[in-house]
Amino acid sequence: MNVHIDDAAIERTVNRICEERGNGIRQRALEGARCAASYWRGEDGDEADFSSFCLEHLARDEDELQLLFARLESVKERLDGAMQGLHRAFEWGVHVDQGPLLPVDGILSAWSPYAHLSDDFYANKLAFVIHLNFPYRNLERKLKEGSSWKRREWAMTRLGDDFTERVPSDASQRLATAMSAASNYIMSYNIHAGMLRDGDSGPLFPADKRLLMHWNMRDEIKALYADTAGGAALRKQRLAYAAMERVVDGGIPAAFIDSRELAWDPRSGETFSPDGGRVQSAPEADGRYEKLLAIFQAEKGIDLWCPDNPTLMARRFNAGREMPERDVERIFHELLSAPAFARTARLASTRLGR
Repeated sequence: MNVHIDDAAIERTVNRICEERGNGIRQRALEGARCAASYWRGEDGDEADFSSFCLEHLARDEDELQLLFARLESVKERLDGAMQGLHRAFEWGVHVDQGPLLPVDGILSAWSPYAHLSDDFYANKLAFVIHLNFPYRNLERKLKEGSSWKRREWAMTRLGDDFTERVPSDASQRLATAMSAASNYIMSYNIHAGMLRDGDSGPLFPADKRLLMHWNMRDEIKALYADTAGGAALRKQRLAYAAMERVVDGGIPAAFIDSRELAWDPRSGETFSPDGGRVQSAPEADGRYEKLLAIFQAEKGIDLWCPDNPTLMARRFNAGREMPERDVERIFHELLSAPAFARTARLASTRLGR
């Protein structure tokens, strides 16, 4: 855990820097030292080590700061490109249809090239060089001051956005594994629509129609609005919707998922063999939500290591989307209460006749 580099220790460090380089550097030194101190731990050294590090690595003046930025920007550009390329290559089998998923695809996609990055760059103190010279500016400050920043100042601020999470590699890998398991689960969650049954009627969908849950099924329902031939579009929509409801509540038979060996009526819950005989099939139950729970628990394990944004909600709004939660809530309220929204609903109702 953190060595307590308190305000008094930070002030002593800044005074030491100013004694050597002059008071003109005080504000920059103070802001950088505060940021670096919030991530400093026992394995990084004691107060004296912290003070010496700051004295050595704080850029002496604006010219040196610009040189440091140029050096780090070049390295980061190459690093980010290489890491993204690796990440894409290892997940390719899960996201691109190359035939059936193989057991090894789960292992490949569960590995993350980012997992040890934080550990490595805190261990060699590169992350602290960034904290010290390009300290993190929170969302409130960006919104308040950002409109007056020039391009270079924004670029330096973006560099400071890196390494705001000092997450141990085991916690990072745990999250990567949970996310990979969820992704693999979703990518193989197909519904063979031709095997859906609506009471005693025969199949409503073509035998070869396979829909990935949920976006292919959603798009199928949307596409059926344009199908006016034969009058079966509404029945198909309602049957697909009933299947989606059973997916959500866990009532879908586990044996029906990505299989053509079972026919299923999502309203009655009855399952049939291909020859029409009734068979028993256990529901999927909570399998879907076990994946979400694993992600939730892994994200909770990240919280401890993110002093600037210590919850997933804070990280999503403040660092990911960079929109205050209150603004997102306001936008949704304005959208859903807008008169145009009600008019659009009435128009859709009139055109659909329901």
